[in-house]
Parts: sequence; structure tokens; C-alpha cells
Amino acid sequence: GTFTLASGEALSTGNNALSITAGDLALSGTLSSGTTSTTILNSKSANTIGLGTTGDMSLSTTELANITAGSLTIGDGNNGNITVSGVSSTDSDQFGSLTLNATASGSSITFGTSDSTFQGLTVNAENGITLSSSLTTNGTTSFNSDSDSDGTGSFTLDSGKTLSAGNNSLSIKLGGMTLNGTSISSGTASTTILASSGVTIGLGSSTCGGTCGFSLSSTDLGKFTAGSLIIGDSTNGDISVGALTTITTPLTLNATKASSGVSFDTGASSGLGSLTINAGTGGVDFGVDVTTAGNLSVTSGGAITDTGTLTIAGTSSFTTDVADQAITLDNTSNSFTGAVSLNTSGTSGNATLTSNNTMTLSTSTVAGDLAVTVGGDNSLNVTGAESAGGSISLLADDDIIFTASGDLTTTTGSITVTADNDSDNNGAGGTLAMVDGTVFDAGSGTLALSADEDITLGLLETTSSSDTAVTLTSTSGGVFDGDTNASLDIDATTGRLVADVVTGFGTEANPIETKVKSVDIDNTTSGNINIFDTDSLEVFKIDQAGPGDIQVSYQGSVSGTENAVISFTGDPKGTITFFRRDIKEQIIEGTGKTLGQLAFGTTQQLNFDTFEIKAPDFQ
Repeated sequence: GTFTLASGEALSTGNNALSITAGDLALSGTLSSGTTSTTILNSKSANTIGLGTTGDMSLSTTELANITAGSLTIGDGNNGNITVSGVSSTDSDQFGSLTLNATASGSSITFGTSDSTFQGLTVNAENGITLSSSLTTNGTTSFNSDSDSDGTGSFTLDSGKTLSAGNNSLSIKLGGMTLNGTSISSGTASTTILASSGVTIGLGSSTCGGTCGFSLSSTDLGKFTAGSLIIGDSTNGDISVGALTTITTPLTLNATKASSGVSFDTGASSGLGSLTINAGTGGVDFGVDVTTAGNLSVTSGGAITDTGTLTIAGTSSFTTDVADQAITLDNTSNSFTGAVSLNTSGTSGNATLTSNNTMTLSTSTVAGDLAVTVGGDNSLNVTGAESAGGSISLLADDDIIFTASGDLTTTTGSITVTADNDSDNNGAGGTLAMVDGTVFDAGSGTLALSADEDITLGLLETTSSSDTAVTLTSTSGGVFDGDTNASLDIDATTGRLVADVVTGFGTEANPIETKVKSVDIDNTTSGNINIFDTDSLEVFKIDQAGPGDIQVSYQGSVSGTENAVISFTGDPKGTITFFRRDIKEQIIEGTGKTLGQLAFGTTQQLNFDTFEIKAPDFQ
């Protein structure tokens, strides 16, 4: 049967939904559901529908122009193919967004040889969508060419044709893709390309080892214009990338299905803008070189590894979000211009980062061990807090510089920080510099800091009772205080401080403030040894082999003063001084009281009568 609306007649539902099921339509009059939806369905299974062209059910462009609705839906899972041709904006503006459904088995949707324009557009087909003409939309646009996700419905853009969604988001879900056309654009908005469930995606020259469900070459991807390009989601299989070049649009690769991963293979990828990678437990493998002009963000349920070289102009973030998965980026040619963050979870997810280029480490949280090595006679800058469930090892051939936010924290693991890791020992091999506010807390582990040049301290903390709880070594310099406010520099109440330096340990004006059980300090060439311990102190050894002084101030008690020696053989020799800062707490023999108590009692006995002093009279 045909639904007929005669010329001059009007059917209006106000602002209420309207649904029409018929074998055909003859709309000479006007049809309106106001701001709500109108749905038109074909009553006969497998019948075709034509918009602007012929079909078992057809709507001419004039008839389409007679429909007013907030949204218009045509077709469902009953009808056959839909063909659209030559629908202009004057024919489609009045019904807002359009949804076309041809989701019966074997059904497809084709945009014929004449160009069309719509507002928002949603197109769903079971067996493919073909654009044989250029298509323009002015609203959110979505295509699904494989509605039953069996991997057989392709999206095709014919030669010379274009797809433009203005500056509106565009989504294409497909079982395969053929891009012979000129361009696909969402302007400043995002374009998303989704594969059918389980389909493997190949990008660039990758063949996915012969298993690609569909592929997009660099040429194909170069046809996209978008504010961002998103490929994949939580349903597709692996994504393989090979020799992907000159894609400056921010690119996101998603393969977050449980076992899926992302790999870079069969040729270096370069000329990329910002790159975001999200993977499942299949992990992320940079098997070949990858270069970006923007940021790199990687989140993976499996291990993150490299064989190729990463050259990243922006910031870099690497995260494994499934417990105990490691990050291993150990290619020495890696180059990170921006700051790098490493994050793992669980109890044993280690993170290893190596580069022969200067590097900046930002905030990182690692479940296992954190190991960062900078070679090539370059430096490491630490600008964020680093924490690890295991140990922390930071090594650099040159300087290691910390900001006030560059804290290091472990629970039971050791902290090792080594400047001049290549052991130049030339007086300019590398400095280790903390600042006031930087804290290294090793929990019950040990701390070992070394450099060729000076070591400048913030605060070092450990509860270790080891005889090497804190070890400080400078082969050409000394150890000095990074603050001037007399705040604590080394807190190892139950452990020993071991320092081997060349040009001094603290200064007379700014000694190293400690709270340690014992000290073992050697200074070989110049400078003084100046230490202020805020608790009782045992001197295991203090050896001044240079011409400087030894000055130890303390609170509480001190033992082993005879182990402080001047071994300098030249002239003049320095002096050794021990003095107690809290003398008021010292018990005075025969009184049973401290000096402070006696002084307080004496003060209480002083009484003063009121008296008046007058100036002399000189008259």
C-alpha cells in the first residue's frame, strides 16, 4: 500500500513523534512532527528505498522538502538497499538530522552520482556503504558499513569524490575501507575510524603479517583533515603500523580489547604530529623508529618495549595499567625533548628508560624498580616526584639536577643517584644538585649519591640501620647544603653517614645538618668539615687530609671524638673542634640538675623593688 498526502493537505502531530509504515509514499502535501522525530519504514521485506531517485519506496527531492521534523529516520532491519542521489540542502534542512538504516542481511546504502547535502547524518548498513558522489553534512555524521560486525561491510569513497562534515565530528565504522576519493574532512572536529569486532588494522605499509582486516596507507590517511584522527576502540584486534609518514593531525590508536596490542614494524614512521596509543594486554612494541613533532602518550595493559629509536619533540608519557607489566625503553638513541613520565602498577612492574641524549624526568609512579640512564656525556633533569615500590636508580654521564618538586621516594628499596656515570673524574664530569625542598626518602632502604663535582643537598631520609645507610661520594668536589635556614639535611637516626669528598663537607657558615647514629667522613684536599648533628652522635671516623678544620657541633652526647683526626702533613694544619649546642641540658656535677634548671631557679630568686630614676636638676 501507498501512503498518500494530497497537494495542499497537511499532516501535523504538533511536537509529537510520527511513524509511517508503507509500501510507498506520495507526499504532495506537507508532513510535520515539529521538533520531534518522524520515522518512515518500508512494509515489505527487502524492498528498496530511493531518496532523490527511484526505488520500491521512493521520495523525490520535492517530497523530502515537504517533511519537517526534529529528526528523520528512514528504514530499519526489514528493507533492502537504500540509494540517495542529488538531495540538496534546500531539500533536507527542514528535518534536522537524518538516519538511514539498511541493516537487513546483504543490504547496502549507496550515495549515487549526484552530490547531496544534509544536516546531521547517521548511515547504517549491513553490507557496505558507497559514496559515488560527494557528500556534505553540517552536523554530527556517522557511518556504519558493517552493522552486524561480521567483517564484510566496506566503506568506499569513489574516485574524485569528497566527504565533508564541516567542523562537526565524523565517525566511520567498517569491515573494510577503499579510499579512491579526494578527501574526508571533519574540519576542526574529530574523525573516528572503527573496525568491526576482532578485525586487525594495518596502517602505513604494515601487512599485519598477512592478517590485516583492512589497511590504510599513508596516502589514504593523508586524505583526512580533522582536529584529531582516532583509529580503533575496544572491539578491534591488533593495530600494526609500518612506515607511516607525514600525518601531522593528532593521531590516536586504540586497540584496547583484552588481548589486543599496537606494534610498529616494517619501516620507520616519521613526520607524525602528536601520537596517543591505548592498548590491551597485547602491549605496545616500538620495533622500528618512530618520530613525532608533538607529544607521545602510551597506555597499555601489556608491556611497553622498544627496539627502534623514539624521537619525540613534545612530552612523553608511558603507562601500564594492568598490574606487574613492565616498561622497557632501552635504546640508547632514544631522544625526548620534552619531559618523560613512567607509570606502572601492581608490585613488580619495573620501568627502565635509557637515552644518550639530555632528558627531563617528570612525575612517575612505578610499582617495581625505576631505572633511568642518560649516556652520551649528557645530563638528567628531574622536575617531578618519582616513587617506586622497589629501588630507584638515576644515572647520568654529566649533571643530575633536581627541582624542589623532584622528590624520590621508596618504601624498602635503595635510592642510587650517580652523576658522572662515565667516571670522567675530571673536575667537570658532573654535579648532583638538590635544592631546598627536594626530599629523597628511601624508607628502610639505603641512599647512595655520587658525583664528580659538588653534591648539593636538600633532605635525605632513611630508617636503615646499615653502616652505609647514607653514602655520599664526590671524586673532585664536596658536599654542601642547598638551604640557608638550618633545616635538617640528612635524617638517618639509626644508620651511619659515609662521605668521601675532596673539597669539603659543609662550610663554617652553613654546616651540614644531620640526625644520624654515626659518621664516617673523609676529605682529601681542601675545604673544611662542618657538621651539626641534632642528636647524640658517634664518630666512627672523621679524617681531614687537607689543610682545613674539623668542626662538629651536636646536641645530646658525642662519642669517639678521638677518631676525628687531621692527617694533613703540610703546614699549617687545621683545628678540631667539638661543641655542644644544647649546653643548658648538661647535668652539673653534684647538683643533679641541668644548667638550664639551675639558671631558671636562680632567676626566680631575683626580686626587685620599685624604684625611680630622675634626671639631675641643672638649674
